[in-house]
Amino acid sequence: MRTIGTAGIHSFGIIVGSLSKAALGTVSWNTSLAAGDFMWLDRRRNLGGLEMRLVLAAALAIATPAAASDFRSMQLATELGNMLGSEEACGLSYDQAAIERFIEGKVAADDMSFPSTLNMMAEGARFNLEGMSASAKTAHCTQIRRAARSHGFIGE
Repeated sequence: MRTIGTAGIHSFGIIVGSLSKAALGTVSWNTSLAAGDFMWLDRRRNLGGLEMRLVLAAALAIATPAAASDFRSMQLATELGNMLGSEEACGLSYDQAAIERFIEGKVAADDMSFPSTLNMMAEGARFNLEGMSASAKTAHCTQIRRAARSHGFIGE
């Protein structure tokens, strides 16, 4: 089994486990209440990047009373987390000042959930990239590079 992330809220784990089982059928769920480690094992194949993001996004949407700003924050953390988690595997090096400007301009100063969601999504992206085929990784990294360029994280 491979650990993809940690969280301290047991109810969140129950929701994610239930959604995973319902959506993917053969996923086994194990959780350590002491550490809050979530572990996933798919008996047929590794979870795909899109499937994992959908399961995690759905779980977060259900676990949190979602106001429009909460949803936007979660969406932004998901997208940025995917981009940041792809940096090394895609052979990129981001401008740290550009990331800071992006956060300052788009994330509310009092948003305390953004960092943990961002970290979870970045770890998920790193995990997913490990299992990608060469073609899938090429496609993924091509779009990551384009998006990073458009946000000023990398130069031309």
